[in-house]
Amino acid sequence: MNIEQQWQQLEKEILVLKQLVELLGWDQETYLPPKAVQDRSEQSAYLQGRMHQLWTRSETQELLAKIQPNGELIHDARLRYWQRELRRLRCLPQELVERQARAVVKAQAAWSKARQESDFAQFLPHLEELVDLARTSAQLIGWQDHPYSALLDGYEPGATVSEIDKLFKELVQGLERIMKKHPAVFDFDNSILHRRWKKSHQVDINLFLLKSMGFDLTRGRLDETTHPFCTSLGADDVRLTTRYDLNYLPSALYGTIHEMGHGLYEQGFSEQVRGTILAQGTSLGIHESQSRFWENMVARSPQWVHWFIPHLARLSGHLISLSEEHDFAKAVNRVQRSFIRVEADETTYSLHIILRYEIEKDLIAGKLGCRDVPELWNQKSQELLGITPPNDRLGCLQDIHWSMGGFGYFPTYVLGNLYSAQFRAAMMKELPLGELLQRGDHQPLLQWLRHNIHQLGSVYVAGELVKRVSGSELSSEYFLNYLDEKYQLLA
Repeated sequence: MNIEQQWQQLEKEILVLKQLVELLGWDQETYLPPKAVQDRSEQSAYLQGRMHQLWTRSETQELLAKIQPNGELIHDARLRYWQRELRRLRCLPQELVERQARAVVKAQAAWSKARQESDFAQFLPHLEELVDLARTSAQLIGWQDHPYSALLDGYEPGATVSEIDKLFKELVQGLERIMKKHPAVFDFDNSILHRRWKKSHQVDINLFLLKSMGFDLTRGRLDETTHPFCTSLGADDVRLTTRYDLNYLPSALYGTIHEMGHGLYEQGFSEQVRGTILAQGTSLGIHESQSRFWENMVARSPQWVHWFIPHLARLSGHLISLSEEHDFAKAVNRVQRSFIRVEADETTYSLHIILRYEIEKDLIAGKLGCRDVPELWNQKSQELLGITPPNDRLGCLQDIHWSMGGFGYFPTYVLGNLYSAQFRAAMMKELPLGELLQRGDHQPLLQWLRHNIHQLGSVYVAGELVKRVSGSELSSEYFLNYLDEKYQLLA
């Protein structure tokens, strides 16, 4: 067996282990019996530990040292990915990786119960353990400007706290200008969304949209869970989840479209990329740009609503009429200072993320104790959003990410907003976007994304990709201009 064949065999084994870890996670969030948590934690720890062992063993390092760049795009991108990942994983002992895997499974079960009962105390010891593990990991990996950068780099390679701080400061100032310029968007009536939407009708609506927008249901599926997500168990097994609220249509409607955006990315890798370590999003920010594009820049646009309303009327048993098109478009774009991140409008959404980002930085830097999280959360919610959550379920317990040990994850949501707007601007130079949306012609949009983003997987790092597609580095200007344009259209 030559060096290339050894490399491919090792890569295949790691990918299979990764997919099994994803399968266990999907199962835990959908069908796992409550008393199976302990067994699941051991299963997850074993798989994570084995995968870490394969990455960091001396044989792998020796093999990788023999592989050289050869000028071929996919080969060199794979090598770069392996080198980057190996540098990071070699810093972390296997015992730490296994301990975290066990802690995450137990923490997610505890979080789910604590959230349901709005009781932060139940989750506190699990949060303390996960924060301690995250701090240890950051110390072992190392950083230049802030310990949080070591964790951020795991989700958005190359990103640093100093860069994110600057970008977020400019964004907050820009969002404040947008809200002052368009005060009417706070007054849009959204009662149309709060009718009694039958679950069976919502399921039909979701399946219709998945097919219309290009998600291949022979290579994926849609299930129900507490916190919507998308996970990939392989190029032909991409799983979406959503949640239904009988009194509020956007929960399932936009939640499903959001996760579908992730799913379309996962289904779009080229044949050259499929089956390699590159068959994944190049960063979580880029991945999020795909979901935010479909959820907001497509499905909240007034042009798309024009196409959608007749279908919504038919599939909902005529719970809505064609004459309510403009009311619906305004309702789904209403700016509202609300408690729940996943149901926040485009303008205030980034403020929800910045709240979490600021808390995470203080936790990892040791400036904040875990037991003080609810108080600081409420304080920052008042500062950024002008509201204070009445309980922890609507506050610091609403997201699953901390129970996943996902410190460094949240900033990628804001980056996704910014990337999506920059990609949209590039798309509009080549496609008559408004006309396509008004006709519900999704295929040209999907094909553009396939060609420019999806097929590449993680061949390019995020900064390279956004500059390659848009011609410039990431900026908040495109997103702010997009919001301004939309609100003028809705006035």
